[in-house]
Amino acid sequence: MGDIFAKLKENMAKEDIVIQELMYDEKEYNKVFSRLYDYLKRGFENKEIREFLIKFKTTSHSETMLMEIRHLITNMILWKPIIDFQGINEFDDSYIVDCTRLTKNNIKSYIDNKIIIPFRGNISIKKSNKALSELIFALSKIGSDFSTIMAMSLNVETFIDLGERYPRFDEITKISIPDDLQPVEVEKYLLDLKNEYVSIIMNDDQDNMIKPLIASGGGIKIDQLAEFGISGGLKPDLYGNTIPIVINSNFIYGGLTNLIHYYIDGLAGRKSVIMNKTVMGLSGHFSRMLNMLATTVTLNPSIDDCGSVHPIKILVKDKKILARFKGRYYTTILNTPYSVLRGDEFDLIGKIIYVRSPATCASKNGICNTCYGKMADINKNINIGGYGATKTTKKLSQDILSTKHLLKTNSQEIKFNDEFYNFFSVKGDEIVLNDELKDDIDNWKIVLPMTSLTPDEEYEGQGVSYATHYFDLVNVKTNETFRMREVADTKLIISEDFFKLITTVDKKNKERNATMLTNIDEDMIIFLFEVTNNELTKPLYSIMALLNRVEHEGCKTISEMCSKLLDLMLESGIDLLSVHAEVLIRVLIRSKSNILEFPNFTEYGPESQYQILTVLNALVRNKSVTIGLSTQDLKRQIMNPLTYLKDGTSYLDEMFK
Repeated sequence: MGDIFAKLKENMAKEDIVIQELMYDEKEYNKVFSRLYDYLKRGFENKEIREFLIKFKTTSHSETMLMEIRHLITNMILWKPIIDFQGINEFDDSYIVDCTRLTKNNIKSYIDNKIIIPFRGNISIKKSNKALSELIFALSKIGSDFSTIMAMSLNVETFIDLGERYPRFDEITKISIPDDLQPVEVEKYLLDLKNEYVSIIMNDDQDNMIKPLIASGGGIKIDQLAEFGISGGLKPDLYGNTIPIVINSNFIYGGLTNLIHYYIDGLAGRKSVIMNKTVMGLSGHFSRMLNMLATTVTLNPSIDDCGSVHPIKILVKDKKILARFKGRYYTTILNTPYSVLRGDEFDLIGKIIYVRSPATCASKNGICNTCYGKMADINKNINIGGYGATKTTKKLSQDILSTKHLLKTNSQEIKFNDEFYNFFSVKGDEIVLNDELKDDIDNWKIVLPMTSLTPDEEYEGQGVSYATHYFDLVNVKTNETFRMREVADTKLIISEDFFKLITTVDKKNKERNATMLTNIDEDMIIFLFEVTNNELTKPLYSIMALLNRVEHEGCKTISEMCSKLLDLMLESGIDLLSVHAEVLIRVLIRSKSNILEFPNFTEYGPESQYQILTVLNALVRNKSVTIGLSTQDLKRQIMNPLTYLKDGTSYLDEMFK
């Protein structure tokens, strides 16, 4: 090992590496890279070698800089496409990546801003894709070449070591979640613990095997880590509700520690199997229909500007929304010149912008460059409609298939008016008296108006048969009355003990369906409720409803449809630029006067000039007869006179010959 280190020092001390010069000599660049890579592989376990400082300059006239050999190698991988594109005029510090904080997001940002955007339009798509493919392969090769040497594997010893050095880490691993919290509070409690847990790992001043996996952004799922090392948390049932019993253990200390936890985990585990059986067909059918329809939309690079006067209206709510419109033509005032959005115009946050969009492109033969934006230079050789449909529906199918997504809860918060909390507490899925204010309840009674009671067949036979959406709290001296109702109008199931108590005639007041609070035992459950689980797949189903239901989730205009679809894509984690979502909206738009035709968006006019169809209706009423006949309702289409007015062509025509 000493010989390798001596040779490394000898070879690297001769002269500085000048990056700018290497960029015009690919052979020499590869030679320097291979030599550094070989030194690192042969001596990586030696700290002196892997942290050896290499001298280099960005240009011949710049100052000498120092960088660890491992970090310079990573940077040289990221610089390689620039050589393939025949270099740049002036290589500077902005091209140097801080490898101590390297994540997949940093890499993506570098590729976008230093490789794709500066060279798009000047480098062929084939050459660009080849260079990027080689870059990604070279980065992935680091893992296969060095993971074994670095002993990059997880075991319990990693967690024990962190717990010994950080008592709080060990405390979180052994923590017990309070049992008097409602599900949404449990989720918040666990989220705070998870963030603290990850913070300890990432700020560890010594090496641990979990840190690089988290830092990469793709090596480990944080939620899975939390379930493994903190708590199993809450699980969903089969009916879209949250089971309000916390699995108060983890897989480091004992796993599933009792029969109840086994039952809950087993019940939740069945959910994904049932969903795969019952819902995958629905999502697959929707995916096929959307792909068939959207594939009709292509890009026409020969049309620079279609002349559309109907941009979509977008509220830039945050940085995430702004980033989804990067490279698009926009203006803040209608009928003024458009500019290209860079994505860093943070002063636009909170404001309305008007964006040229594929949804309202006036071109009848492919989307124009202006409406599609700068992505036209990159996507000119692909089917933009098919790409957008595939990327959107793929997420739906994957999340239904993925058990780990379906078993995460996102519970509805149970919230009452302020007066409620002066007398009652919410614990889990139960409502009980508030112990802290017991002395103040002598003059108050609960009244259940007869009109509020509804039979609850689901709980009949279990001692519970009635529910209500509200109840009254009345002061017997002043007659002051407060109506208690959950904010989201959640159904309150009357417990067996409380139902018996309140339906017994109060002999003193001779009043039915009412009782003094002092008659209620402090440990009596008054009401129960079901906690709705806002599952991660819900926004994905909302996408299906938005595109394939007549109501379109309440959207009336193209701008509202585009905004809603973008919000749902962000909520469901679909990593896609807005332009691809807008292509999916375009295929649903038809002229108000002729359902087979696209509106004329080069003319000013009221929004009533267009109509928005569902995916199924847009397929059946497509101008191409072959697309319509490839869907469903074949008999009805053949008998419909509208079918014989269709004269459009499509990619399916060849299959009907």
